[in-house]
Amino acid sequence: GVDNGWQSSGDSQEASYSSLPSGKYLFEVRASADGTNWNPTKARVMVEIVPPWYARWYTRLSLSLLVLALLASLVMMRIRVREERLRRQQEQLEVKYSRAEAALARQLQHAMLLEETGRALGENEGVEHLLKTALENLSESFNVGRCYVMSAMLQPNGKLVESPEMVINHLNCDGGDHVERAGALPPESHRFARAVMRSEDAIAIGNIEEKAHLFDDIETLKKLGMKAVLAVRTSYLGTPNGYIALNHCSTVREWQEDEIKLLESLAGQFGLVLAQMEQQQREEAHRAELEAAKREAEVANSSKSEFLAKMTHELRTPLNAIIGFSELLSDDRELTQRQRETLDIINHSGEHLLGVINDILDVSKIEAGKVELTSEKFSLVSLMRSVYEMLAFGIKAKGLGFEVNRLGELPDLIVSDKHKLRQVLVNLVSNATKFTEKGMISINVRAGDLEEDDSKPGILGKRKLYFEVRDTGAGMDATELPRLFQKFSQTETGQKSLRGTGLGLAICKGFVGLMNGEIEVESQVGVGSAFRFYIECEEPVPTETSNAEDGTTNAASEFAGEIQYRRLVPGHEEIRVLVAEDQPANRLLASRILKSAGFTVIEAVNGAEAVEKWRESKPHVILMDEEMPVMRGREATEIIREEAKAEAIEKPVIISLTAFALDETRDAVLASGCDDFLAKPFRIEVLLRILAKHLPLRFEGVEVDAA
Repeated sequence: GVDNGWQSSGDSQEASYSSLPSGKYLFEVRASADGTNWNPTKARVMVEIVPPWYARWYTRLSLSLLVLALLASLVMMRIRVREERLRRQQEQLEVKYSRAEAALARQLQHAMLLEETGRALGENEGVEHLLKTALENLSESFNVGRCYVMSAMLQPNGKLVESPEMVINHLNCDGGDHVERAGALPPESHRFARAVMRSEDAIAIGNIEEKAHLFDDIETLKKLGMKAVLAVRTSYLGTPNGYIALNHCSTVREWQEDEIKLLESLAGQFGLVLAQMEQQQREEAHRAELEAAKREAEVANSSKSEFLAKMTHELRTPLNAIIGFSELLSDDRELTQRQRETLDIINHSGEHLLGVINDILDVSKIEAGKVELTSEKFSLVSLMRSVYEMLAFGIKAKGLGFEVNRLGELPDLIVSDKHKLRQVLVNLVSNATKFTEKGMISINVRAGDLEEDDSKPGILGKRKLYFEVRDTGAGMDATELPRLFQKFSQTETGQKSLRGTGLGLAICKGFVGLMNGEIEVESQVGVGSAFRFYIECEEPVPTETSNAEDGTTNAASEFAGEIQYRRLVPGHEEIRVLVAEDQPANRLLASRILKSAGFTVIEAVNGAEAVEKWRESKPHVILMDEEMPVMRGREATEIIREEAKAEAIEKPVIISLTAFALDETRDAVLASGCDDFLAKPFRIEVLLRILAKHLPLRFEGVEVDAA
């Protein structure tokens, strides 16, 4: 079917069909005369419509296959496009990955550089070594041919204080960035340095020719191979103090952001090291100044010591004759009263001058730090008694009262510097005597509590001793007290008295300080003065034989004037004494003293003659002057000692008799072989006591076995 049923054609005998699809059709026709009754016989025609060529099956198959081929081609094409896209995406990913990996590696390298540089800058080695190590790390990490650190400062107006100064320079000759003329350093540009110092951020220049205005001599930089530069300023506590510069020398270079950030992060550490270097330079300069000042002070002190030694020698030499001969003359019983008074004046004047010389020496030793404590065990009570007996006569002769008061229980034996304590007391009492015209002078002493300490054998512990020297003299105004203990300083009362040198109290302060104490004064004009001081001492464990062993039982052993050594007993065996002295007056004085005491005297005028006289007469004792022509006394002593030892004979007692009263001289002569030391001027009594100390001498009226 085309028609669903019979179709009437009417009077027309035609039927047409169009657009019939290909295939076989049956066309049937019936006729009717009246339109009601139809002939049962049908006319049939079989019609076959052949399809067009393109509608045929093989054509359709071909077209289908063609379509399929096209579709396959399209699919393959799309697959290839997708694969290409995927390949390109993969390549892009690989590139990104490579870049990320490179960036990560660079960041890791930078982090390691930061750590290594920080560690290098934080080490305790020299500053220059720290900077060198840090720059080596920088040049290797940034792969640059040259890196250096400059020191520079900015003025408030933004100008450089002075030309930048090279601190350290490093050339990376082994790296990938080739450095031409490696030994040459690019000339530093003020404009470039000023730009870096003013900028808070790093200045990165990939091609210096593009920033030629920042460089003073761009052509020289080109000749030296400099192509790119990265620089950042350093600072400490917010103050710029220099900058770091990296030079790339092979090609122009685009500095990466992470490289710039890395260098900026290192700037603070470099600034700290630069500050340390500047501080070290200042300290070294200060140290050099101190060393120079110390050397100058040592030279000045040496010159001063040499001057004092020569000055005291030149003063003591004539003083020895003045005091010695006046003492010899005082023994003459035929002197008139007027002559004795004159001799007393001469003697007292000589003693005063000797006291001034000794004070100057003491002050110079205190200033030079050459005064040392000589601690020994002694009786405090006996020391106070000896001070009283030494000073009482002069004080009472002036019509003044004098007393020593013990305030409470005092330790009998103490360990301290007896001679310095005595000198402080004598100086203070003598000072009070000078400025007191009526009334009295008193010494008050008390002991502090014992601080037990058994760390030292034979010592109970430590305690403080408090002393007060009080007078009823003229007194002093409060405004004068601050300068009282200064050298060569005197109060108005002292200046009016025209006595003293202003050294005694300075010496007291120095000695008291040496004994771990302090001294102070209280004074009122018209009422008097009170000097108070304390010292620290040790208290030994008491023993039954302590006093006897120390010889401190009575005042006689403390006061040299108690026993008179003047002349050997009649019939005493011969004692030969060689006097080696180049000064005729002093040689004559020693000879007269010894001859009047009963000794046999031999004289020599220099060290060489002393050696010859010893060889000839073999004296028992030699009084050897230190400074003599031809041969010094020290050299003569050494020769005599060596010859006596070589010949196996009895060595003579050699006593150094010199006007050099410094401790260095004493130590030197004792080290050279002398048995004892006696400074000029000396008392007759002291000389004879020293002889009795070394020889079995017997004096008239005294039984002594001093051997």
